[in-house]
Amino acid sequence: MPQDELIPLKQVEGELGVSRSTFWRARQAVKGFPKPVEIQKRLFWSPDDLPALRDAILSYKGRIAFEGDRRYERLRAEKTAAFKQKRLKRQAKFEHPDLFGCD
Repeated sequence: MPQDELIPLKQVEGELGVSRSTFWRARQAVKGFPKPVEIQKRLFWSPDDLPALRDAILSYKGRIAFEGDRRYERLRAEKTAAFKQKRLKRQAKFEHPDLFGCD
């Protein structure tokens, strides 16, 4: 598709009536969000993608849901790391008794 037919990110945000941060959060949270075309670090979408983008934005549950998912993932990672640390400390403290008098 020729580049002059592609719609830049700023125009897509304007047509959908959302801010850049809301658009970014929706891209991260909604599965099946239409993939952009990246040209020189700028994002573009095909005009045919606008209905799918509109549907994706409408299915986005908002910042509260996004932040809740992020908080859950962060807590899960912290608990996993704490569990691994606790396990390593427990393994380090445990020493096998010398049953044969080799020491």
